[in-house]
Amino acid sequence: MTSERETFSASGPVHLTPVD
Repeated sequence: MTSERETFSASGPVHLTPVD
């Protein structure tokens, strides 16, 4: 997933972090 918004990943909450 590529997202630059508040989202929940398997690692936990990710805030404004682009995920490859």
